[in-house]
Amino acid sequence: MSDARCEETMTLRKPNPALVALAAAPVVAAPVVLLSALATESWGAFFVPHMLIFGGLALATVLRRRPWAVFEQVPLVATAEGLRAGTTVVPRDEITRALFVPPSQSGEALLRVERRRALPLEVVVFSEPQAHAILAALGMDAAHAALSFRTMSRLVASRGRTWLIGLLIVAAMLGASVASRIAPEFAPFSMLFLVLPVIVAMVVPTRVTVGADGVLARWMGRAHFIASGAIASVERYDEGWGRNHTVGVKLHLAGGETYKIPVGSYGWANDEAGALAERIEQAVASHRRGDAQSRVSDLLRGERTVAQWIAALRALGAGGGATFRKAEVDAERLFRVLESPSASAEERAAAAVALSASERPALRSRVRVVADAVADPALRAVIDAASRDDAEGLAEKMQGFEAKRG
Repeated sequence: MSDARCEETMTLRKPNPALVALAAAPVVAAPVVLLSALATESWGAFFVPHMLIFGGLALATVLRRRPWAVFEQVPLVATAEGLRAGTTVVPRDEITRALFVPPSQSGEALLRVERRRALPLEVVVFSEPQAHAILAALGMDAAHAALSFRTMSRLVASRGRTWLIGLLIVAAMLGASVASRIAPEFAPFSMLFLVLPVIVAMVVPTRVTVGADGVLARWMGRAHFIASGAIASVERYDEGWGRNHTVGVKLHLAGGETYKIPVGSYGWANDEAGALAERIEQAVASHRRGDAQSRVSDLLRGERTVAQWIAALRALGAGGGATFRKAEVDAERLFRVLESPSASAEERAAAAVALSASERPALRSRVRVVADAVADPALRAVIDAASRDDAEGLAEKMQGFEAKRG
């Protein structure tokens, strides 16, 4: 965990309380209108759903977009233990996400700190380095923590797929029409079974995790991993028109291919798309900075069985008859490999196994921190298992890791 400390006078961007009260008024008034309508047997109850829906949407917009925001200057202190902004104290384990949001609709560059059971803190920053310094002090920068984003369904990742969705819906409706003629009593069920799967696939989000080692996209049980070394450049895009206008991120890969990540509708998801693009850029930069990290030649498996490989790695990590000073140096060399995003997955997994032989709790704690920055699920499982005193579980994870690679 980083020992850095960042202490500055910053500006918080808060929701406008007058707009919050105005937006919340229909939601608060809805129960009163309902009770009054029931007591007087009037038609007032008809308006209650509309008050809840439109009031809820208005309140969500005010809290998320923060139009006519209120700004407050406060002293801010960020450490590995958490964040203090004025009188607000947020422990590190209460922070779910911390990310830099480049300037967009809000007009300001922001550091957004999302908390459990509370509204996000938005801190106005003057530059990217300032935001990254705060993230590094929290231990939540691209080099030390993986960050998850919720994006749109993979079905809308390209125009071709969007057209395919339309054709599938039309085909499903035609199929339901034919089924209704053959068996009218089953018409509602035919529409449900033919159209519902397409609609569900359209609304199921994609979970994108960005780690220093790469980008992992999960959708409906399927996972696609792109290593940082394979990403040549990152581009934010917006395409379409009207209600079909979407924003997202394009990853231009070294082989010439392009991988698109649609984030959401234009105007609502601009900040999230900008934050995702910036985070991937930082992860790739972290990977490239790691190119100079040292390697330990004994880490590679070669012709050994997995069991022989694990035994050799643990012997390497234990240090044998090495002096304390040499053991310290070897441990640091192993950590440089483990923490290097540019090291191969095999090297990083092997370094984690070697470090698992250490009897020092501080080393295991450092290994656990590294696992938080990894997106590759197989590699993350190995590093996480290495941080625990569970040789059997570690062997199982290594078998799974090798099965995936082979």
